[in-house]
Amino acid sequence: MKKILLSLLMLCTAMCAWSYTTKTVTKTPSDSRNGIVSCNEFMIMGNLDKTTGLWKTGLAVGYINSGCVITSVEFVVKNGNIDQCECENWKFDATAGKWVQDGTFTYYDNVSFKSSSNCLITSVTITYHKHTLAKKTDAKAATCTRIGVKASWECSDCGHIYYDEKGASEVAKFEDLTLDIDPKNHPQSPTEVLGVDATCVATGTMHHWHCNACNHNFEDANGEIPIAGDNVTLDIDPKNHNGMLHEVAYKEATCIEEGVLHHWHCAACGMNYSDGQGKTAMTDDVTTDKWDADALLVWDAPSALNLDESYLLGESAVVTFDNDVACLAVNGTSREYELSETDALHIDFDHTFTLTATEDPANEGVYYATFFNSTSAYAVPVDGSVVAYAGTLERLCDDGTGVLHLTPVADGGEATRICRGEPVVLKAYSDQIVLMPSASQREAVAQNDLNGTDEELNNAPENAYALATGDNGIGFYPSTSVDAHNAYYLYNMPANISMFKLDYTDTPTGVNDLKRDNQGDGRMYDILGRPVNDDYKGIVIMNGKKFVKK
Repeated sequence: MKKILLSLLMLCTAMCAWSYTTKTVTKTPSDSRNGIVSCNEFMIMGNLDKTTGLWKTGLAVGYINSGCVITSVEFVVKNGNIDQCECENWKFDATAGKWVQDGTFTYYDNVSFKSSSNCLITSVTITYHKHTLAKKTDAKAATCTRIGVKASWECSDCGHIYYDEKGASEVAKFEDLTLDIDPKNHPQSPTEVLGVDATCVATGTMHHWHCNACNHNFEDANGEIPIAGDNVTLDIDPKNHNGMLHEVAYKEATCIEEGVLHHWHCAACGMNYSDGQGKTAMTDDVTTDKWDADALLVWDAPSALNLDESYLLGESAVVTFDNDVACLAVNGTSREYELSETDALHIDFDHTFTLTATEDPANEGVYYATFFNSTSAYAVPVDGSVVAYAGTLERLCDDGTGVLHLTPVADGGEATRICRGEPVVLKAYSDQIVLMPSASQREAVAQNDLNGTDEELNNAPENAYALATGDNGIGFYPSTSVDAHNAYYLYNMPANISMFKLDYTDTPTGVNDLKRDNQGDGRMYDILGRPVNDDYKGIVIMNGKKFVKK
């Protein structure tokens, strides 16, 4: 930049220097042919008077070689004077007796002179300067950091500057030689900067090219498309967890430990998400409160227990210990717990569901209900008095009804549990069904066409069927509402089905029909269906009814 400014300063100084070498040549009409005198640098054109052999009034002087400048013209005339010039930059110097340039040193194509009277020109003397354009300044392209300079030629004698080597186009002012900074011309190719993705905790960098000269950023390798504001920073991306997202399994709460909802946790940002891609943040706490235990029994080992003794917990709950098993009975419904060497029995009445079942008009003493809970698994009484079924569409009948096939979720003789989020049909032998939460979980039945809801549906879908009794007995009938924590069936086919009957052929094992097998004989049975005598203490079943015998 300093060199360029210095060159321009020298150029300005040279343009202001008016000292130069001139030459003089005199021409007469006798030198002319048809009124034209040609020289190497210029020519004279006039009207030749053949009578006198002189030029008539009016003479034009023009350039042949642009490398010279005419500075003065002197005439020798008869019968008058040359007193007019068509170029305003010329004036008549009365003292010198000749026409001279008016303080301006400029190239002209031609200059015409006239006389106000009819005079004859006998000779013309021309003083001119011949340029020596030996000093050339090379062009320098403008870059992204400095101005450029156009090519020029300087006369070593007069100091004038020209755009061409013949001196045809003079530089009027030195600023005309400068070129503005070119933001697209970089001294070196811009450096590529690879992009870095933003994450949930760190900003990223846009893929771009950087010029180390002008310190600007560009979208392209040639540095022609600038990035607005040179901002190449990418904002934090809350959905990019960069492999730090891991799944957290569902964990049910207990009386001594909080539970955990199924979710995905990012170890980087610490956020929790309901999906494996980390796109849907969970604003609520992912932990669930510990159960409020109404009763909690703790012991060191089964041997420390007073076996075959029952303990009353509240008004309707009884715990009976027999060998290494604790049996809990609530409202006449029992559930067994296996005991370890050091264990605690948690009885949670707040989360217990008591369902009112509907009696089957065709089978006295047989009751049906539905159940659904999306947050917890529930245990079915181990004595087989309640059986849980999954339902699948079996067939459509000619009478406009359908049949749902019911499959047990597990054998009644085992610890049967209803999975969290599993809609089921419950078959019982009492109109009251008590379900208690379970910490265990089994695999849900794969084939299950039933649906469930935790909330009451007041505007159920048009194709919803709920458990009820009607003209065709108990089954699933069209319904506009579904109670909370109930299962229902959605039929998506176009046929108009009036109801769906229940068909179950895979009867669970265990004591499952208290109404028929042991009803009315007056004998007592334990919860496993084995006959007991009057000395037995604990939960007994007699004539289809369960009670605690002390």
